[in-house]
Amino acid sequence: MWNHFRKLSNKRSPTAFDGRGLDAVGSPTSDLIVIWSSTQPSESAVCSFLDHTTDLSEWLARLKNLANPPPCKGRLVTILSIDGGGVRGIVPGIILAFLESKLLELDGEDARIADYFDAVAGTSTGGLVTAMLTAPDKNNRPLFAAKDINEFYLENCPKIFPQKTGIFSSMFNLFTAVRGPKYNGKYPHKKIQELLGETRVHQALTNIVIPTFDIKLLQPTIFSTFEARHAPLKDLLLSDVCISTSAAPTYLPAHYFETKDAHGSKRSFNLVDGGVAANNPTLAAMSLITKEIHMKNKDFFSNC
Repeated sequence: MWNHFRKLSNKRSPTAFDGRGLDAVGSPTSDLIVIWSSTQPSESAVCSFLDHTTDLSEWLARLKNLANPPPCKGRLVTILSIDGGGVRGIVPGIILAFLESKLLELDGEDARIADYFDAVAGTSTGGLVTAMLTAPDKNNRPLFAAKDINEFYLENCPKIFPQKTGIFSSMFNLFTAVRGPKYNGKYPHKKIQELLGETRVHQALTNIVIPTFDIKLLQPTIFSTFEARHAPLKDLLLSDVCISTSAAPTYLPAHYFETKDAHGSKRSFNLVDGGVAANNPTLAAMSLITKEIHMKNKDFFSNC
């Protein structure tokens, strides 16, 4: 199921090739590797992949020289893309913890996932993982190490999705399904706001891409550092973006809020889970990277 890392050098246009969990794509200016953590394989399948892949060590060695500088300083543009899947965010958590452990062996105890990817994309629970990996702490280092992600899920999921028990639980669940969202979302809202505080999208330690869906406009709304730098009305609190992209319909309520820029202009958002539009955010990330290349973003050209 988890075959291998595949690499394609394509100098004409971006192309995606499904590696059943791992993709490689080409860009007009460099080789572009896209890796996403599928939430579908079983834990045993993931561990089997991690134990038997023959390409991971070589790939990590190539990444060693790519930490921190912009894409034009290396030979690769690297993107980490993390699917949605609710509690199954534990699966990409396992993979990322393994990957970061290898990076620690190469570059020392301060190495973090965010240092090695030019962009991190995540939808739904993947959006939350994206924020955890890229939001800065007080020392301007990632808020979470990858190994801490699963501890967060195991500790908080029972409180995010409390289960009713007893002989009337089925009747209660049916009633709440008709009435509205199954869970009120108060606990995850509070927890995410406590974790991320006043951090905004543009402050992420590497570029991020997080899809949501606006139920009033009936169209996807994608938040990214690329756009946040030039559009203050979309430079939201990272906590609002995470709450929005993980607001799974029928399970959690939609997230309604408003932003205002320095000139007093306002924009309202009515957002639910990004999985409604793009459960796998790989294409969203590819599209934004391609747009930045066509707009001559200096980070993607050799004279930067």
